[in-house]
Amino acid sequence: MSHAPKTTLHSSRRAKVYLADPSSPNLDWPLQLGIGELIITGGETSLITVLGSCLALMASAPSFGVSGMVHAIYPSRSNRPMPFDESSLRYVDESFHKLVSEFARLGVPRRELSFKLFGGATLMLRTPNGARIPSPGDANLKVARRWIAEEGISLSGEDVGGPFARRLVLEPRTGEVLVQLLRSGFETPTTNRGF
Repeated sequence: MSHAPKTTLHSSRRAKVYLADPSSPNLDWPLQLGIGELIITGGETSLITVLGSCLALMASAPSFGVSGMVHAIYPSRSNRPMPFDESSLRYVDESFHKLVSEFARLGVPRRELSFKLFGGATLMLRTPNGARIPSPGDANLKVARRWIAEEGISLSGEDVGGPFARRLVLEPRTGEVLVQLLRSGFETPTTNRGF
């Protein structure tokens, strides 16, 4: 699958934050959201990501025709404020804050945003000798719930926890998300749910 071009909002030394231009003729392909990335887009171009124990926070402003999503892998870097840098989007608390602030920077009032939370699966991870490794999904969810409460955000939808990975397809103009549960590794979608 080809990757659509992304227009960088910030230098790569700071973070992987992208604004996709929905009027670009090259946006025929879905945009792939990777770990530690944030994309805000509009128009007909879908945004796709796959989550295991990672979390994705989606913010949508249907009246503006734009949505964005961030994909974080770790709960929190520390209990003290850190300067925002390239690794910040890998952390739940810092990436969620950055998503909200990017919408504000683009002129979208917070009251226009609808939020949805996805991921945080408890996957059965094992070392090469078979010992079980704790999945970070629960820790990610704990930090996310604390951040959401502190920010006074109410979620309009969520699909979190459980033993399965998820593939998300976000339609940015409407903010609708199709969730496919991946029951055998990260390959076979077996259940589709709309949010």
